[in-house]
Amino acid sequence: MNKRLHILYAICLVVWFSACKRNSISSSSAPEKINKVNVINLDYTYLSAKGRMQFENEGEKINTGITIRMKKDTIIWISVVPALGIEVARLRLTPDSIAFINRLEKTYFADNVEGLKNRFNVDLSFNMVQSLLVGNYVPGQNGNEKLIDQDPIQHTRQNLGAAILDQFISTETYKLKKLQISDPESPNTITVDYSDFENVGDKPMAKSTLVVANTIKENQTKKMIASINLNKVDIDSKDLDFPFAIPPDYRRK
Repeated sequence: MNKRLHILYAICLVVWFSACKRNSISSSSAPEKINKVNVINLDYTYLSAKGRMQFENEGEKINTGITIRMKKDTIIWISVVPALGIEVARLRLTPDSIAFINRLEKTYFADNVEGLKNRFNVDLSFNMVQSLLVGNYVPGQNGNEKLIDQDPIQHTRQNLGAAILDQFISTETYKLKKLQISDPESPNTITVDYSDFENVGDKPMAKSTLVVANTIKENQTKKMIASINLNKVDIDSKDLDFPFAIPPDYRRK
């Protein structure tokens, strides 16, 4: 697999777990100006969410439950649990490190953030990941952002290493509705559509997400589709824990 395909799969792993169908919402919050756009981002200290994920790739379909726990700017913890309540995978991400356990294969992956950037040649920060998970707009850093359009959809573009990130923000709800990550030198793209907005606290959050990844591998088009529907989201519940232990008999990948 070439390096650019690795870029898209790495980003797809991150945005896999976001949220996406009611489009009429009411919010007591006014939009704020972030760089070049007007937007309402969800604010929290602690966040926990549960839901269902459907995943389809090359004829294989998976329907499973997921649990997401976050402490803003500190840790992201995700558990994948299908039927019978038996966990099959767990992910932990901090500003400095990433670790992933695959219980089906008895393997694990662990690295620091710089190692992850070097492996996939993409500039993914912890702040960007936590924003994508809750459907928050990700502003460009150090002027790395262009305003393509302002109406009827606010459209911005920025570089992510060798990839390009386009974001589309509604001028009615001021929420991120869509983002697309693309490779300018190939047809490879990942598109994330956010919908099913409901208020969490006094600000709207997408409860459903549709992720579609199109890649070219060995001259064949491959499509991966993932959708998540969150049925429970709580913010600022401080009794969250983030357990993560790698069994001694697991093999490192």
